[in-house]
Amino acid sequence: MYQIKFTLKQHTPIIHFQHDQVGATLRATEVKPKLDRFILMKLGDRNYEAGREIAKKNGWLIDKDKGALDYKMRIENPKSIIKYFYASNPTGKKDGAFKKIIKDKFEAAYINQTQYFANNSNLKPNGIDKEDEVKLGVYGDVIKASIQSFNEGLKNEVQSILIEFFLSTNFGSRQTKGFGCFTVVEIYDKNDTDNNNNDVKTFDEKDLLKCFSTVYKYTTELEGYNVALQKIASIYSLIRSGHGERAEGGYKKSLLFLYFVGKQPDPVRWEKRKLKQTINSTMYRHQMSDKTFKDIKLTYTHEPCYDSSDKNNWQDIPSSYNYQYIRALLGLNESFEFLADPITDGKRRDHNGNQVDNKLSFKYIAKVKSNNGIDRFASPIVCKFIEGHIYFCANPISPLILNTLNNPVSFNFDLRLKKNNRLQDVNFHKRDDFVSDLKTPNQFHIGDFLEFCFIHSTNKIDDFLKI
Repeated sequence: MYQIKFTLKQHTPIIHFQHDQVGATLRATEVKPKLDRFILMKLGDRNYEAGREIAKKNGWLIDKDKGALDYKMRIENPKSIIKYFYASNPTGKKDGAFKKIIKDKFEAAYINQTQYFANNSNLKPNGIDKEDEVKLGVYGDVIKASIQSFNEGLKNEVQSILIEFFLSTNFGSRQTKGFGCFTVVEIYDKNDTDNNNNDVKTFDEKDLLKCFSTVYKYTTELEGYNVALQKIASIYSLIRSGHGERAEGGYKKSLLFLYFVGKQPDPVRWEKRKLKQTINSTMYRHQMSDKTFKDIKLTYTHEPCYDSSDKNNWQDIPSSYNYQYIRALLGLNESFEFLADPITDGKRRDHNGNQVDNKLSFKYIAKVKSNNGIDRFASPIVCKFIEGHIYFCANPISPLILNTLNNPVSFNFDLRLKKNNRLQDVNFHKRDDFVSDLKTPNQFHIGDFLEFCFIHSTNKIDDFLKI
């Protein structure tokens, strides 16, 4: 039996579905399949099937017809862990109440303004709605693990690739947004009886270039992973969606929007404008208590962006603008939400029996539907936080999301309406395919795009250095 032991340093909490278990940490059931695939892709020069054939010839597979490699992995529970309840909520008056609820319920800290959204809907000012659906982030600092195999060649292959694997991969939920970041800090070959094979690894940021084709470093050093996760959320939001009025620095246009709308001679308009245009042209209407109807109008503090300049106009001139679903390139959404203006409809009695205005809130929900069976697509950008610095890393985008003659990719959008945060009757407030056949771009060079975001654009994000 050949065995290696290694030690991991945890740099950011991993969002864990077993957070309530003692010693919750990185799971071998998640790590081993990813490591197996990583090794096979390396063996096959990025061709998984070719790598599997090589492993099969070497006798490294558990089952010759499958891709699991014949070694066992064990990860020890850390001696202690710290827990966090992550949300994407902006800072607000309810934060004090939220912090107390989370501390009392989970013995965890409440951290807002991150790229983790799944906890938001269950967090109420007076408690947790669905406690069993909450996922917490867990942090254990130093994690010890081991690998055992009867095959010396396989053991050596795993040992040689561990450092690169953990540098290239994050774990748990929202892993591309910086959660679940680990690095190898020591490898000990137990078969070396003279103890000459202890490999203590000091992080070298240039090693990231062995894993990614493009790496940018945020040069401002940050104190603590929670500050870093919030900064990642702010930067990533600016890149993909832009910032609203309440964000730090106020309203800013999406860099993805600016990148495509600036393409000459054929600028590309993004899906958000097309969705809002279509909603505005045929708005839902609310029937008032006096039987009249009132349009449910979209809310926006800034008029619609006509192009990359300060022109604002809903009308397209010329009318044949090239609309594409460009945000799909940085990860697929299940839906988009658009806030609508509130409507006051008569009076109601509050919990004290006093008459108050009956204020109704509305949201339009545009649900995304693939025409080509693409339900999930991760962003090609992977964020890392290591030794006080954020790194935005990327590899070339998968051609599967690009619309070409040999690989047509398009999406339809259904429209729904929420009133007071409740989805309305589907027979009345449902419009299938209200926007249809919106295609993705046929090419996207992630390196050029990140250079636009961090180096060359007049709207670039400051303090980034290309590694």
